[in-house]
Amino acid sequence: MNTTLLTNGWACINGREGRYDLAIEESGRIGRIASGGTLRREDYDRVINAERCVMAPGGVDGHAHLDYRMGDVRTCDDFYSGSLAALAGGTTTIVDFCEPLPGQLPEQAIAGRMEQAKRAAVDYALHFVFTENYREELRHLEAVREAGIGCYKLFTTYPNTTLSYGDIETIFAAVGRGGVFLVHGEDNQRIGELCRELDAAGREDMYALFQTRRNEVEEISVRRLAALRRQYGVTLCIAHTSTKEALEIKRKEDPGLVVETCPHYLALTSQCYRRPDGGLYAVNPPLKGEEDRLALWEAAMDGTLDILSTDHCPYTREQKLSETSYKRTPCGLSGIQTRIPYLFSEGMARSMSLERFVALTSENAAKFYGLYPRKGCLRPGSDADVVLINRDRRCRFGREDFAGAEDYNIFEGWEFRGAVERVFLRGREVFAEGAVRADRGSGRYIGVYRKDG
Repeated sequence: MNTTLLTNGWACINGREGRYDLAIEESGRIGRIASGGTLRREDYDRVINAERCVMAPGGVDGHAHLDYRMGDVRTCDDFYSGSLAALAGGTTTIVDFCEPLPGQLPEQAIAGRMEQAKRAAVDYALHFVFTENYREELRHLEAVREAGIGCYKLFTTYPNTTLSYGDIETIFAAVGRGGVFLVHGEDNQRIGELCRELDAAGREDMYALFQTRRNEVEEISVRRLAALRRQYGVTLCIAHTSTKEALEIKRKEDPGLVVETCPHYLALTSQCYRRPDGGLYAVNPPLKGEEDRLALWEAAMDGTLDILSTDHCPYTREQKLSETSYKRTPCGLSGIQTRIPYLFSEGMARSMSLERFVALTSENAAKFYGLYPRKGCLRPGSDADVVLINRDRRCRFGREDFAGAEDYNIFEGWEFRGAVERVFLRGREVFAEGAVRADRGSGRYIGVYRKDG
């Protein structure tokens, strides 16, 4: 690998925005960073003029589901096709999931997931999902840690993974203070009550999906989870937060709670479920109301919101529209390619600072999941994961731009201000001139628990 100089890019370094030169060493790490135009061009094998671009750390998506199966339905992206979409959108690192099948030991589940992930062209880490067989899985906790997994995913609902608050308390106590958890917070009991009400009314339309998971479902669960977090001293992130009530719990009751959301909750509302193609927007938690959408944007701007992930779980148009019942429509949306362009475009329109943009798309997730400072920042010695975003270019996201396996996207036809122009992963240029240049299997697994980067 040769040395590269990115010169005169607009970046935020140590909290200060300005023009900077950034050197990429032959090792694939960041070398010197200096004021724009001050590093000698003749000292580098390649020089790229980045003066039209914002220069940001490669995105870290802490919540993605590639090559994922729910029952008999599998997502359309595997680790390689999902990687292509990620790189095209400026994301260079993902954290995916390892969920044991019923009766499967953690070591077996991890080995199987590692085999699938060998196809990845992005760097990746894994969460371990505790299932309803968590008591047995806890006996293998050291093996999970030895595999380099340092974050645990818990669900309060879903087949094979529904955990009661008592179950979660047991897990928090076993893992101990400082344990890192990402939790799907929807109250299973209240979901059941609402589902029975809609069943009695003969309702299975797509808008009923929203009505079975109204705001109170998230509010009840987040309040209970926050109380357990404080009691056991764990580090807890609420996955895919969708309601204004959950944000108020963080503000007023538990400032130490970490809050994640996804672009679809910032962009769309439950009115999408009234459309003839409402199944295309099926996701859990479902889209909420306009007040929630605006509250999430306020939180994104004022710092209440910590992480913008995708919950990338893409299905084809046929998979999403083959059923009219919300009960049989697969829930999940893509977002790994559009996350950074969407936030950059909409953030610029709201005068979001570059420091805040970086915090939401890379830095905070890297810190939460133990990847920082290897990932999530521009500093000497860090991996040279860099995205150049041309802030003057406008682009309309169309089907011809899909880099992954998806055949539809909720942002199809949207115009973004700012376009991902170049992406570097460990110093290699993996996206340029509208094309991904990354080989299958060129990504690296990052074992975060042992800090063995």
